[in-house]
Amino acid sequence: MNRAMPLRRPYENRMIAGVASGLGRYFDIDPTLVRIAWALFTLFGGSGILFYLIAWFVIPNEDGTRSMTPLVILLIFFFLIPLLCFLFLLPFEILGAIF
Repeated sequence: MNRAMPLRRPYENRMIAGVASGLGRYFDIDPTLVRIAWALFTLFGGSGILFYLIAWFVIPNEDGTRSMTPLVILLIFFFLIPLLCFLFLLPFEILGAIF
């Protein structure tokens, strides 16, 4: 671990948001290994996507700024889409209960 260097998402060597590159730099390992771990977590349980979005939001960029993009993505997938599905299916549930 490189305690002298803070955990940041670098602007270079990014694939999506720089999370794997930042973690690789912080733990002094190849970012490819981190990317493989994300892929395995995603394939076996789906938690890799959620962890990636959380890390994207929590870990700041090199300049110290945080991105709001993952928060918007989380809100869309875990709030807006289920709400729209509920509102779309609600009339059919009501009609099913009547007939």
